[in-house]
Amino acid sequence: ILGPSAERKTILCHLGGGCSLAAVLGDKSVDTTMGFSPLDGIAMCTRSGAVDPGILIYLLRSGLGVDDLDDLLNEGSGLSGLAGLPGDTRVVIPEAAKGNNRARLALDVFVHRLRAGIGSMMASLGGCDVLVFTDVIGESEPSLRAAACEPFSFAGVRLDPKKNADANGDAEISMDDSKVRVFVIKSNESWQVAHEAAMLCQERSEP
Repeated sequence: ILGPSAERKTILCHLGGGCSLAAVLGDKSVDTTMGFSPLDGIAMCTRSGAVDPGILIYLLRSGLGVDDLDDLLNEGSGLSGLAGLPGDTRVVIPEAAKGNNRARLALDVFVHRLRAGIGSMMASLGGCDVLVFTDVIGESEPSLRAAACEPFSFAGVRLDPKKNADANGDAEISMDDSKVRVFVIKSNESWQVAHEAAMLCQERSEP
């Protein structure tokens, strides 16, 4: 959409069942919220994201088995664990609007961690030219996009409320005078999988 630029500072917010952020300089990723596994980083639908290691020690000493801890961190945490609901924003957001305190807490934690992640990626890049939201949550929840961008007005992030609300497919949702261009980009993970599979097949077929 924007054309190549070796100096462009882009922050990618991949928000779906799993959530992660990446800081990209030109076309090179220089930082990510993921760690040894995708479990690290921001809170997700059912994954905890980063937690104090002391919690893990406490749970193990309390009798929780390793396999149960693995299941808890991956399947019973994040939005789901905090809200006591399925970790689906289409469920959690309406419940929060009805006054469900646990659902409200879950959203507050999700947005707080997302903002912290964006700030961290800005620090790694020394700024931001483009902010991108993608995957199911990133593409379908304008209220969360607005909440994520709100504290970054100091960095020149200005959303256009109407563009944000109406975004469908690939769309720019920032104001014309925003210093940081903000986009919603439809994820094409299946295309990436097919592309890498084709490359692998080509490598194996070469003598």
